[in-house]
Amino acid sequence: MHLRTDYSQYLYHWIKPAEYCNTTDEAYEKAYEIMEAIFEDGFLRASGLDTFKKIKSVCFTESPAEIMKHQESRYQPFGFCFLKEDIFDLGGRHVIYQTKEESKLLDESLHWRHVTYNPQDIDTRKPNGVNFTWEREWRLNEPKLSIFDCYSVIVPNED
Repeated sequence: MHLRTDYSQYLYHWIKPAEYCNTTDEAYEKAYEIMEAIFEDGFLRASGLDTFKKIKSVCFTESPAEIMKHQESRYQPFGFCFLKEDIFDLGGRHVIYQTKEESKLLDESLHWRHVTYNPQDIDTRKPNGVNFTWEREWRLNEPKLSIFDCYSVIVPNED
C-alpha cells in the first residue's frame, strides 16, 4: 500500500443525476432515486452517455473518497466503493486522456478507454477547455457489475 494522501486502494462509482437539475436539493433527490433503482436491480449498468463513440462501460474514479467531501462536482454523495485490484482483475483500466486526433491512433479494441483531453479547446461553454483529468477515471468494459462485489456502499447519512 502506498502511504500517500492522494492514493487509495479503492475505486469509487459515484452517482449523478441523469439530467440537469436546477437546484442542489433536486440533484440530491434524483441521485437518491438512481441509488434506489441500483439497489433494486443489484447491478451498476454500463453507460455510454459521456463516452467516446458512446461505448458503454462502468466508470469509476480513483480519487480518494475524502476529496468528494471537499470538491464541487456533478456527482452526489451516493456511491459504491470497490477494491482497485478486484476491478483490475475484471479487466478495468485507467482511461487514456488524449486528443480526438490521437484517438485515431488507438487500436479499436482500446477505444473504450479513450477520454478526450484538450485544454486548448476553449469557447464560451468550455472556458477551461476539455479536461476531465481531475476525475482520475477508470473504466470496466462490461455491460454490468454486481453491487454485491463492492467493498462498501456510500451514503451521506443514516437516513
